[in-house]
Amino acid sequence: MLKPLAWIAVMTLLEPPSVSAQQASDLQQQLQLLKQQYEQTARELERRMAVLEQQIQAEKDAAARAQQTTTSAIAQAARDAVRQALVDQSSQVGATF
Repeated sequence: MLKPLAWIAVMTLLEPPSVSAQQASDLQQQLQLLKQQYEQTARELERRMAVLEQQIQAEKDAAARAQQTTTSAIAQAARDAVRQALVDQSSQVGATF
């Protein structure tokens, strides 16, 4: 009768390490999964940041082009106004004499 009781005691003592080994394996799998999810999320965020940076740069470039166009248009309008004023002035000078 002691032999079966001893066997049960031995089995009971041996079972928790096998459960712990299974738990450790499960924990290891969970850790790997979390690492994979982290890497995937990090890659996705880096991709999204790159897209936003490109959009910001495109907007800056467009604003710079618009500013340059506006400046060119203003400069052209000023030149045209000066020419017209000179033409008008020369017409008046000729009319006076």
